[in-house]
Amino acid sequence: MTNMLTKGAIEALTKGSKDLQNPILQLVNIRKIDGGSGPARFRLMMSDGQHSMSSFMLSTQLNPMAEDNQLAPNCICQLKRNVTNVLKDGRLVVVILDMEVVKSADEVAGKIGEPTPYVEGQSKAPQSAPNPSVHPLQPQNGNYVPSEGIQTP
Repeated sequence: MTNMLTKGAIEALTKGSKDLQNPILQLVNIRKIDGGSGPARFRLMMSDGQHSMSSFMLSTQLNPMAEDNQLAPNCICQLKRNVTNVLKDGRLVVVILDMEVVKSADEVAGKIGEPTPYVEGQSKAPQSAPNPSVHPLQPQNGNYVPSEGIQTP
């Protein structure tokens, strides 16, 4: 089932790629955001199996999908139309204009893959920092140069 999701789709969506046709993503989480005087909005966290991102907004004409519980965590969705917008503070929002649930949450055995939160410019999962190697102090130009914080006699 892992191959059902469109790998790399999260990164492509953030870059506004025109080559991405109808990506298939998994809904990780959905949250209702009350719009005050306007209609409620729904914020979605989506995953492509590699990365996840919570900057997805459902367009208001798709609200019935959320209100009727068609959109539930772990369901598999195909994005048919979307637009990526940049907010004033530089954050990206992917507005979903049309999508279809291709597998309901009941038909999916849980989270697919081990997605890590997407960080712009980071195409691979974060790696743990390598252990710094320890080198003995070496004289520079014949003079001993102590490391910072070491007192010399």
